Amino acid sequence: MKKIILITAAILASLLTFYFFSAAETNEVAQGNKSKVTVVYLVRHAEKDTANPDEKDPDLTPNGYARAKALQRYLQNTPIDVFLATPYKRTRLTLEPTAAGREISTYQAHGYKALQQLIKQKYAGKTILVAGHSNTLLDIIETLGALPPVTTIADSKYDYIFKVTLRPGKKPKVETATYGTPTT
Repeated sequence: MKKIILITAAILASLLTFYFFSAAETNEVAQGNKSKVTVVYLVRHAEKDTANPDEKDPDLTPNGYARAKALQRYLQNTPIDVFLATPYKRTRLTLEPTAAGREISTYQAHGYKALQQLIKQKYAGKTILVAGHSNTLLDIIETLGALPPVTTIADSKYDYIFKVTLRPGKKPKVETATYGTPTT
């Protein structure tokens, strides 16, 4: 009888040890995979001032500044690690309220491949907010390996926000929403 109890105790101890090590290993793998998930939010710059058609680097309009604040409110509960803007005032100004004094790095507007490499290598596992242009956002989404969720972004459309989730070994996931005052 003692022998059966000892054998049963040994088997239970082995099973519990296996269970706890397996659970710990599963948790480590889950944590490791989680840390490699990269989330990229993409927005078009807010409404730009078109009063002077010769201005190559226009400021935002009052509606543009309001949209930049709306972006801040939209993402207020989302911890953003990295802010990326093209070398134009309008993209930087769109991100400033959300960045709240943190660094906004610059990328080249049509440098899609370089941006993709930057995101996948330097910023892997981070949450990134990218401000681009109506004629670049869909190309960026495609370069990140996802299907663009819309075919075009009209010149008058400023309220899209795209969320691209990159997981190692999986197809990127794209979600589309709008923020701020609706535009057409």
